[in-house]
Amino acid sequence: MFRTGSAAVTVAAILLGACVQDGAIAPEPAPQAAADAVPEPASASAAEPAAAMDAPAQPAAPATAADPEPASCALNGSFDHVTRNDGTRRVIFGEDGLMFRSDYAVNTDGAPTSYHPDDPWGSSGLAINTVCNGVDIAAPEEVDYSQCKKLIDYFAQARDAGWTGADSPIVNFYGIATKSDTGEGRHQPCINDDPAYKGYFVSTTSQLADPSRGRCDQGRYLNSLDLPFIIRPRGANFSGNGVDVGDLALVMDPASGRQTFAIVGDIGPSWGLGEGSVYVSRALTGKATNPKTRKEVYGYGARNVLTLVFTGAPMKPPYTPERIEAAGKAALERFGGQDRFNACAAELD
Repeated sequence: MFRTGSAAVTVAAILLGACVQDGAIAPEPAPQAAADAVPEPASASAAEPAAAMDAPAQPAAPATAADPEPASCALNGSFDHVTRNDGTRRVIFGEDGLMFRSDYAVNTDGAPTSYHPDDPWGSSGLAINTVCNGVDIAAPEEVDYSQCKKLIDYFAQARDAGWTGADSPIVNFYGIATKSDTGEGRHQPCINDDPAYKGYFVSTTSQLADPSRGRCDQGRYLNSLDLPFIIRPRGANFSGNGVDVGDLALVMDPASGRQTFAIVGDIGPSWGLGEGSVYVSRALTGKATNPKTRKEVYGYGARNVLTLVFTGAPMKPPYTPERIEAAGKAALERFGGQDRFNACAAELD
């Protein structure tokens, strides 16, 4: 589970060099002799000769322990990752981890409220995202998110024709489950029949929450509202350096100290970097409730976030916030704890 406020300051305090001493009571100073105090008369023993030079020597004071060596990051590889909206970001990596600093966008995929056929813009209070982030148009012409209005016009035509009409536009449902997946052509999207989310599209994720469930069952996929997961960009820079779905991660906003452990739960565009589920976004921003519209989702983004992925030991389902938290703590300990995390964070400053 995510932690906010004082419950999450451990990593942040170290990063920022904070020193917490609230409530400490300093010892009283030793009393000093008064300036006009009368000295005591010398005793008889004061006139005796000084002790012989061969008196037993006092034992030497024990040697002071040397300060421990500062932690080393030891993520010695690096590359520059070019993003669409966040400039070029440096990524460092090694045998047991990959780390970067970036702004964070909200990824709604897997949320049962992500996409709705009657709310393609995500503006009427049904969906929290626009279908432009879940579908492309393949025919009569290729249209993607960069031409969202035209895409939605074609989408509405296909919807009104029942999706598979011979003369209707062909929709590529890349973020929405379909009843069959037989390659190019017209496909029937899955509609959720759960009474709580009846009528919504079934939104998918690369990592599955429960592979035993059918492709049109929303419970087959990770739920962005209820689980902490992040998105890995496509491309050899990440997959070739050991980042895979199921890997554990630590995501932290150093400014506020808010942090959460997460898993890599989905794969996104190659130009992306720094995307998290709604759950992760709430953890980083301290938002108390889930967004209801696409416009509200924009307010859940975060700035200057640190992400450490623990590579090479993916977590297996079932996934719950509690299990991810426990597994993440163990992964951080194996990595070298907060000291090594902080050393790596300093290399990204």
